[in-house]
Amino acid sequence: MGALLDHFADAGVRIEQADEGKLRVHGQLTDELRTTIRQHKAAILAELAANDAAVDRDVERRRNRALAILADEPERHIAVVAEPGDPAHVTVAIRGVAVGELTIPAERFDGFELLALMRQYGHA
Repeated sequence: MGALLDHFADAGVRIEQADEGKLRVHGQLTDELRTTIRQHKAAILAELAANDAAVDRDVERRRNRALAILADEPERHIAVVAEPGDPAHVTVAIRGVAVGELTIPAERFDGFELLALMRQYGHA
C-alpha cells in the first residue's frame, strides 16, 4: 500500500477502484477524508493500480490481521504477525506509520528470538 491508502486504512476506511476511474469506499468517511479523496484521486488510483499486481492473498490476510490487532488494542502501537515456514513471513504494522512484510529464509527465522526482541522492546 501507499501512504494515502495507509492513511485511509488507519481511519478504518478501505478504498478500491470501481469502473472507469471511479473509487468505491468502504467505511465511514469524515469531511477531511472526503476532501483528501477529491484532492488526491489520481494518486489514490495510482496506488491502487500499483497494489493490484503485487497483492497476494496471504500477504493481505496477514496485513489485515495485524491491522485488526491494532484496532482491537488502541494502546498498542506495533502489531506483529509471524508465520513460520519456508520462507517464514513476518508482517509488522506500526500505528499511523506503515505496514510491512518481511520474508525470511526458514534457516534464519527464529520465532522465539523474535518474541524475545518484542518483549525486550515492549511490544509483546
